[in-house]
Amino acid sequence: MELTEVGVAFSEAVGNYDSAGEETLQVCLDGLPHVEEDPAREALFRFLHAAIARVRTVGGECHAHLDASASTELVHVVEPLFDTVLEVENEAEGSEDVVGAARAWSELDAEPTRI
Repeated sequence: MELTEVGVAFSEAVGNYDSAGEETLQVCLDGLPHVEEDPAREALFRFLHAAIARVRTVGGECHAHLDASASTELVHVVEPLFDTVLEVENEAEGSEDVVGAARAWSELDAEPTRI
């Protein structure tokens, strides 16, 4: 599926969420496409921006995982969308994951937190 199709389906799914309940909607965006070219980065930014905004409309929380091979430039493009950015290292697997977390409240960190 293209990001635009995923965005429409995502928006509809969040729209069906009943925010009257006591549980907070928690969304994990994993398996985001590996993008390096400007048009693809822009499309990913727009998708994440819309997804996070949609989740916030129901008071939910959202986080996203970027591939460990994501460029520093891509991380810098999408990090303004998130309240917190974490770089997670898995020494056993020798991999790294970049996770952005967006909450219904604002808690901005000046620098990414490295775990």
